[in-house]
Amino acid sequence: MGASTNSVALVVAARSTGRGGAGQKSRRGQQQQAFRRQWALVQYLHKAKVGRTIAQMGDHLQVGRATVYRYLDFLTEVGIAISKSMVTGEARYVLLGDPLPGMRSAVGRHALILACEALKPFQGTQMFRELQKLRDERPAEASGAQVAVKPEPAASSAQVLSLVERALSESRQLSLRYRGASDAEARTREVAPLELRLAKGQVYLLANEIDTDAQRTFKIARIESATIGERFDPAARHPAPMDHAVVTWSGDVVEVAIRISPEGARFVSEFPLIKDQRVETAEDGSVVVRAQVAGIHEALKWTLSWGRKAEALAPAELRARAAQELREALERYDAQGVSDKVRQGRAKVAAGEKQKPAAVSVDWQRQ
Repeated sequence: MGASTNSVALVVAARSTGRGGAGQKSRRGQQQQAFRRQWALVQYLHKAKVGRTIAQMGDHLQVGRATVYRYLDFLTEVGIAISKSMVTGEARYVLLGDPLPGMRSAVGRHALILACEALKPFQGTQMFRELQKLRDERPAEASGAQVAVKPEPAASSAQVLSLVERALSESRQLSLRYRGASDAEARTREVAPLELRLAKGQVYLLANEIDTDAQRTFKIARIESATIGERFDPAARHPAPMDHAVVTWSGDVVEVAIRISPEGARFVSEFPLIKDQRVETAEDGSVVVRAQVAGIHEALKWTLSWGRKAEALAPAELRARAAQELREALERYDAQGVSDKVRQGRAKVAAGEKQKPAAVSVDWQRQ
């Protein structure tokens, strides 16, 4: 792709769960697991000249028929041509497409289409434009079945991301108008950019604040504007390791413990807290997830995302924050009239600070 692509220090935060084995899911969770299966489906279809049946594809991916149909719809939507034909009374699906110049097969083009889809958050960068060029190129003599490329929508953060990319490549400071999650309004932040990271479909900028020299993480979607400033010495600044970040948060390392109920225990490897988590299984089928994480902010979000299936055990600050969030949420339901089950859950949350921890019975489903 050329030297210009290398101007962006891109780190894709796709971590394994750290428990080993072929069945372990990536740190990105369900969305990225689906992407890998979709790519595996492209490869599987590419190897079959007469196509594959829904049953064959389901067996290969170890998913149900409905999931196979959903993946086929997605692949078609993003521009991968798939035809359906009847062979001896069975519906078979065949992958169509023409190869890119210099690429050995059409499957390479399909890889680029999916790569563009996965890296859409980087629209506006030279890296993404180079990838699009490769995707959209066709040989002049191309004939037969064609792969339709779906137009990319304009990204609201593309202009900001383009300026950030330039600042990274030229080692220049940035003046950001940034509104953090707890900020009432945007404020100016003077930073030296270090690198871009992609985590859970969002792009983040790691940077040193000029005044304090502390490393901070800025979500690109929350940057209202950016102005390029003077040059700085990149040799004097390096991104700090983020081995204990759940997503991108940095802070003091804290040991946390979260209990997941028996009904949710089997999903812990699919939606891990962190790659180095330790999982202890109890006799009742529940598990306790223990890990060292950077601060409790992201661990709190992870705990609450499990709804009634999770209970924060330690540290005390994490448990208190989780109980507070649940109390305030339940108050909204109290104001509108709630069921006896929810009232019982509210009582358990209130009692949790006075007696041995008990799982909160709020009937929410994990998002």
